[in-house]
Amino acid sequence: IFGTSTKDLQLPWFYILGVIIFFLLFINRKERFSFKGNKLLLLLFLFLMVYAFFPLFNAVNFMNAFADFLMLMFFVMIMFSAYITDYSFSKDELIKLRKMFIFVNFCCALGIIFQYIMFTFFGQVYFLLDRTGSFNGGLQTACNLMLEDTSCSTIMLGCGVLYAFMISDKEKKKKNYFIASVILIGLALTSRRTSVLSLLLIFILYFLVEKKGVINRVLTFVILPFILIGTLYFLSLSRPVDDVSQYLNDTGRFVDYLSGIEIAIKNPFGVGYGDTYLSSLMNNKIIPHNTMLRLLDMGGILLLFPIIILFMRSTWKKTS
Repeated sequence: IFGTSTKDLQLPWFYILGVIIFFLLFINRKERFSFKGNKLLLLLFLFLMVYAFFPLFNAVNFMNAFADFLMLMFFVMIMFSAYITDYSFSKDELIKLRKMFIFVNFCCALGIIFQYIMFTFFGQVYFLLDRTGSFNGGLQTACNLMLEDTSCSTIMLGCGVLYAFMISDKEKKKKNYFIASVILIGLALTSRRTSVLSLLLIFILYFLVEKKGVINRVLTFVILPFILIGTLYFLSLSRPVDDVSQYLNDTGRFVDYLSGIEIAIKNPFGVGYGDTYLSSLMNNKIIPHNTMLRLLDMGGILLLFPIIILFMRSTWKKTS
């Protein structure tokens, strides 16, 4: 909230606004309180709220661990708030919300494209921009705008691309395709491979599942290669490679995953919050680049299992 890195102070405005919403909900609980889930789900929330303290007390470095604790408790608090309120969006409100989400992503993409152009052609650095080594010995240019956590921000941009592409406003379809293309270019210029490749995979699944009929299926296999080639082209501008197959290089992550699994087996109830201590157990390597495995290492199965249930319960939509 003071414009500093969250590494220095894990207190972004997102947390502040979330806490305000949480307390407003309980102030107006007579009007809003209505737990829509079952009793088992309520017990799950209560268990998480209590058990989340144990990895904190078990941590070697309390201050390093406190940031992880805050992030997890915020997640649980927001999820709990969503389940106990009886408020639901109308169809018009949902449409407005989706358009706002697409617009925010479009603005972020324009900012990232601006960053890349200004640095590449004029040598000017604006906002957050990293220069690190690439596979071919060159340098990759990661344009992050003001989005500090690139893993989360690129997922957001990827969702923006998919939303803009899926929106059903026929009169503005061309406009939405243009917006989706701009966001996709911005996503590629962040130089993050995982989000780009994940989005392309989801695109394939979306076309195969949603686009019915022979003509649509044929068009799918005609359009997708152009999307793939265009995306990889812009990705190569920010992350140059000698061979496209280098984008599938795991950069040692699978070894880290195996180390994380070994730690989880040896410590079924976790080793406590804190990336620094977890990294020391892995011989000071990068901690597992996977949220679920990281939580398993830190809090054990009793922390991970309830979170998986809540995650599945919140994202899975039953259809008749």
